[in-house]
Order: sequence, then structure tokens, then C-alpha cells
Amino acid sequence: TEGKLPTAFRDMQRQHLLSHHKYLTIDVWMKGFIDQLLTLTHTQWLCRNLTKHHKTMGTKALATREEIQKEVEEQLRMGFSDLPSYARCLLEISPDNLFGLRTADQQYWLNAVRAARTAAESALQISEGKTNSWNDILKMPEFKTRIQELPQLPTNPERPAADRTNPRESSTKRRKVSRRQPARTNSSQSAGVDGDRIQLLRRNNVSENSKVPINALLSQPLASESSTATDPDLSFKRSAIGVQFESLKTLNPGLWLKSDVINSFAMNIIRPLVRNRRVHFFSTYFFSRLLDTGPHGTQTPSYKFDEVKRWGDRLSNGILGVKELIIPINHRNVHWLCLKVSMANKSIMLWDSSGVKESNQLYLNTMLRYLKDKFRATSPQEDADDWIAQWTTLDDSANCPRQYNGYDCGVFTIVNMTLLAQNIPLSNTLYEEQDFQNLDTRRRIAYLLWEASSNR
Repeated sequence: TEGKLPTAFRDMQRQHLLSHHKYLTIDVWMKGFIDQLLTLTHTQWLCRNLTKHHKTMGTKALATREEIQKEVEEQLRMGFSDLPSYARCLLEISPDNLFGLRTADQQYWLNAVRAARTAAESALQISEGKTNSWNDILKMPEFKTRIQELPQLPTNPERPAADRTNPRESSTKRRKVSRRQPARTNSSQSAGVDGDRIQLLRRNNVSENSKVPINALLSQPLASESSTATDPDLSFKRSAIGVQFESLKTLNPGLWLKSDVINSFAMNIIRPLVRNRRVHFFSTYFFSRLLDTGPHGTQTPSYKFDEVKRWGDRLSNGILGVKELIIPINHRNVHWLCLKVSMANKSIMLWDSSGVKESNQLYLNTMLRYLKDKFRATSPQEDADDWIAQWTTLDDSANCPRQYNGYDCGVFTIVNMTLLAQNIPLSNTLYEEQDFQNLDTRRRIAYLLWEASSNR
């Protein structure tokens, strides 16, 4: 039977020990034997899961001892408070003794931690940030259906043909063709992406950090949590779209961004910079209204043009008179992505950090239908069918930098909107998920919002 050892095996080994080992009892031997079996099967399970699901495709197994120790140090720095209590049993090797262990044992510990973090991130995503425990999720019937709605992590992401040679050579080639400057650095003066006037993908510099202590701000308790605290909600002179302090705190690591963070960044940071390019933004509520999916985007889609019929009518030439329209999308309250309409090119394109998905066609087709209805409403004398027949749609997510964790989709959406609005084309090598941690992108977003607000 799976998971059990026959008693006959124990009896045979007991007879052998009685004949050859005077001081080794069968209980001690069986305990050591089972420990070795568990270690072997656990290591194989971790290796299979990392090889199948992790973006490095298990290449950590080939890393040098120095590389593994650097990775161990990073995991120790991150701490284990974000893991559920039952998952900490995976950390069977004491962190205090890690650096004296064999490389194989360090690799075992590293794989265990990475697997536990991935499980916790998935649990947070399914439960909308309520728990990182799968035991808790299995007790919540309302979250069982969410598993089917989650963006699927790529099991074998395709690389360009030119990259299927030596990994070191391919990474060099990717850096050369990227718009990012070749030399990557963790310094606060990192140049970010060429052409980005907001400089979103760089660290806050010393001068910026001196203006407002972002770390202290994001760690400040909510008024509901402390009788002495007040919530410094952000307001802006240029628009009525502000950011509640509770939402601002979702810019702390590992949390899902709320809609007012994304909407406010688009309206108060990006739009003023690109106004002369006639780039306009609709909020995250556009598709939830157009598809009547409710405040959380979870209801069955039902097309309702009248709900958004007047959106953009206050613009001088109407919404069809802008050059580009960019819209962030909340997919069923579990994932953020964005869409861009180019009026000049008559194209609708979509970028999803989790890759090309059939479900994305809903937004492309709905946007096409909206444009046809809007054209018919504003130009009743024209043939809307002929006009819309000239348009094309494309899920261009294959050219979107890829997300592998379960919580940074909102950050990807903000970065993608920032670059697209400045006519910087996306590619899957333009930046990486790891850049968000290396460059403190969440705190960069928080600083830019605070600096542009009336609160500064």
C-alpha cells in the first residue's frame, strides 16, 4: 500500500541486526531508514515541481555552491513570516546551520522554501489575500471555483530560436536587443527603460527619499487599527480620482493592488505626461460597466453599451477623436491586464502578464463591439459595418514581460500602461519580474503618487 512498509520487512531486518549489530536496535534503524526515504521522495517531489512549474526550469540544480549560498542568503533575508504554519515543516534544516551543510543539503533546503512560497502565493491569490493557507482555502467553498479562473503559470515558456543555445550567450543577446541599458545595477541611479520620462523602473534616489519616508508611510497603521492613527488618503488637483490610504498600503510587497491605485496612477501620473499625444485613459470600471460584471467583476458578462455610452463625450473631439485609448482591466477580481486602442492604426491590442489566453478574447471582441456602437451613435449617417471591418484585434501577450508570482499583475499593468502611453513597444525581454524587487518598484509607484498629490 502506498505510504506504508510491510511488517515482514521490519522482522527480517530485526533478525539481521540481532545477528550482526549488538548496539543498533530495530527501532533506531527503522527511524533512520524512514528518514532517508522521506528525504529522497521529498527531494524528488520538489525537483519535479520546480522543473515543471518554475521559470528557471530547475536550472538551480546546476548552480555552483556560491550561487546557491547567495540564493539561501536572499531567502533568509526575506524571512518566513509569509508562510503558513503547516508549510514551515518543509524547513527541516535549521537556518543557523545552513552554511556548514553540503551543497546538496543546501539545495534541498532552498527548493523546499521556494516551493512553500509558491504555494503560499497561490493561496493568497485564490483567497483574494485573505489567507496563505491551503488548509483554510479547502474549508471555504466560495473559493473552490476560483482555482479555474487563475492565470496559468507557463510550464515551458518558449524562448526565441536565437536563445536556444548557451544560456549565458542568450542572456547577453537579449540584453543587447532590449531597450533597457545593457548594464543592470541595483543602484538608485539605474536608468530604467530608454524613453520612459517617468523613470518608473528605477529606484527612488536619495533626494526623493528625503522628501517623504515611503517605508514609514506604507507601514503606518490604518485608523481602524489604531486610535491615534489617521488615514492620509491621497487627493489630486488634476482629477477627482484619489487613493485611499488602505489602498495605498497594497503597494507593500506581496499584496494585490486595488483599483484606485491603478486608476490614479493612470490619470494623475501618466496622462498629464502624454496629453499632447492625445492619449486618453478609461478607468478599471469601464469594462465592469460595459460587461455588467458587477463591482468585483465576478458576475456573468452581459454587454451593456448604454452603461458607458457617454464616456469620453467631454473630450473636444469625443473618444473616437483621440489618438490612443488605454484601459486597465480587472479580470474576475483575480487578475489585472491592459488593453490599448489605436484610432490611427484601427487596432485593438491586449497585454496580459500571464500570457496569451482564450479568456482575453472577451475583452478584444467587446472593445470592437463598443467601438462599432460608438461610431454608429456619433456618425449615424455612416456605415458602421464598413468602418469596423477595417479594424484588427490582437492578444499580444507573447510580447509582454512574464509574471511568475501570484501578486504583481497590478504592477505589470501600471508599468505596461506607462510604457505604452509613451509609444515604447513592449517585448518579453524589456524588463523582468525580478526588477520589481531589485528596484523597489512598488515604493517607486507610491512615491510618484505621493509627489503628485496635494498631500506633499
